[in-house]
Amino acid sequence: MTPNDVIADVKRLAQDSGLLRSPDSYRDDVLLAFVNQTIKQTSILRPDLFAFTDTAFAVAANQPIQTLPSDSIRLIEVFYVSSAGGGAIEEVDRDLLNRTDRDWVTATAGIPIKYTRHSRNPNKFFLYPRPQAGVTLALEYAQSPPTYTGGQTIALLPDAYLPALVNGTVYLVEAINNQSTSTSVRKDPNRAAAFQSVYAEMLGVSLQSNAVLDNETTVPAGAQQ
Repeated sequence: MTPNDVIADVKRLAQDSGLLRSPDSYRDDVLLAFVNQTIKQTSILRPDLFAFTDTAFAVAANQPIQTLPSDSIRLIEVFYVSSAGGGAIEEVDRDLLNRTDRDWVTATAGIPIKYTRHSRNPNKFFLYPRPQAGVTLALEYAQSPPTYTGGQTIALLPDAYLPALVNGTVYLVEAINNQSTSTSVRKDPNRAAAFQSVYAEMLGVSLQSNAVLDNETTVPAGAQQ
């Protein structure tokens, strides 16, 4: 899926927009900017859709506090220690860790066996014990999307979310039309609101489906086909 794929559908839905009666070069630049804005908005509303896995994340040696890369929106999960001698790493509550061992931040550096989130900064986390030199982790974080050109593949976001991006982009087109002073441009606040509602609903419904799909339930005896 590329921004050009989104733009092609947007043009069909907003065919009488004032923007679409402008010269092609201007029109495509505007629509591309709207697509990029919609992608970035989607990453804020649904950071889980932009999950990036790094299996060799190099931590800061001898530091209990770790910081994710600058393109991170938030930490999703730390899976395991991927460097030599490593293994599983357990998520724990920091208050519990503090009560259990008040000196854990100054303990001898080694291979971390526990991590805890920073409750006030989603791009930081803590490791226990503080890591020795050369430690790498396998972890996942929500990655902030770049500004795409028209033909670039939109990374991480599944192709199934094309309709959501289309509706979110059409909403921006219609919202701009409603602010236009030109009498030749169609103004319909209800139309803009409808596209915004569909966009939000698509993202919300997919989030709700995760709770169903990720819920491990026992199939009753005899229910299997």
